[in-house]
Amino acid sequence: MRKDLEARTRTEAEKKAEPGPSGDVKRPESKPKKAAKPAPKAQINFTDPESRIMKSADKAFIRGYNAQAAVDAESHIIVASDLTNQASDSPHLPAMVEQILANTGRRPEELSADAGYFSETNLKALSDRGIEPFIPPEKVRHNQWRLQTSPRGPIPRNAGPRYLMSRTLRTKRGRERYKMRQTSVEPVFGHLKEAMGLRQFLLRGLDKTRSTCPSRSGARTCRCP
Repeated sequence: MRKDLEARTRTEAEKKAEPGPSGDVKRPESKPKKAAKPAPKAQINFTDPESRIMKSADKAFIRGYNAQAAVDAESHIIVASDLTNQASDSPHLPAMVEQILANTGRRPEELSADAGYFSETNLKALSDRGIEPFIPPEKVRHNQWRLQTSPRGPIPRNAGPRYLMSRTLRTKRGRERYKMRQTSVEPVFGHLKEAMGLRQFLLRGLDKTRSTCPSRSGARTCRCP
């Protein structure tokens, strides 16, 4: 399995060298042969080598995949879904937005997502598409929303995207729009897991598992006009 680890390490190094948004290529600092050397603690699963170790909703580390879903806030219909072996949620948001546009033929007026999807890059990507974002810079527990107070005073001249988003979510409108996630995307995931019993995949490998993914986590809500 060492060859598989080396191949995976080499693939990940090549991905880092792919052109970025500006067209610049970020090449690994080390040579390709050295980049293919797995880290001392690198692991691979004999049952499903394409799966990865990820943190579950229960804060436990499991071997699995990261499922993504976008749900229409009014109809509770899944309008986009995907599955990858990349643990971080943030990089998935732009591709999911493109899938929403392709599947529905409509541009969402707004999009809510949990803190795992926050990044200034994502905020700009949504704004450039004319989509109003509601993504908290840091995790806020459900009961904390009742304690939030509307911001007072003028907006600082040097306020950055993180501050502006946090301030928006503290307004009365911002709290109301973001709280829609609790009554839209969360019930969909609850139905999939509890009513349908979809808590694990029966197939192995990214391609096969991806083809059967109805989505599990990745709480995003969009509202299309």
